Amino acid sequence: KTPSPEPQGTDSSAADESASGQEARCFDLQNYGTELLTRDAGTAIRADIAGLLAAGYDVEVVLDGITDLTPSVADEAFAKLADVMGHDAFKTRVRFTGGSVLAGRLVEFVLKTRRARGGG
Repeated sequence: KTPSPEPQGTDSSAADESASGQEARCFDLQNYGTELLTRDAGTAIRADIAGLLAAGYDVEVVLDGITDLTPSVADEAFAKLADVMGHDAFKTRVRFTGGSVLAGRLVEFVLKTRRARGGG
């Protein structure tokens, strides 16, 4: 039996214990490119993160190396997932590290905006 491949964007060697007590997986956004501009990119990212969460892992999203991230990608990848999971659960199980201050602020802004619209 052949093991199924890891979802794209993961680094199985970078597993540790997260704040919620679950094993955390490092999810390197740079594996999707350094310029994340389209909703299609966000959809692929969301699917891969959702797969890790469904497998019982918490996720550490690494923003290092990302030179451009649009609000559309952040909304599609992260805010829609937060709506499905519930924003509090998302905040507990998904964390963001590295990258520029601007990228971090953009993700935070998009998550807050979607939550304010009544999601999760």
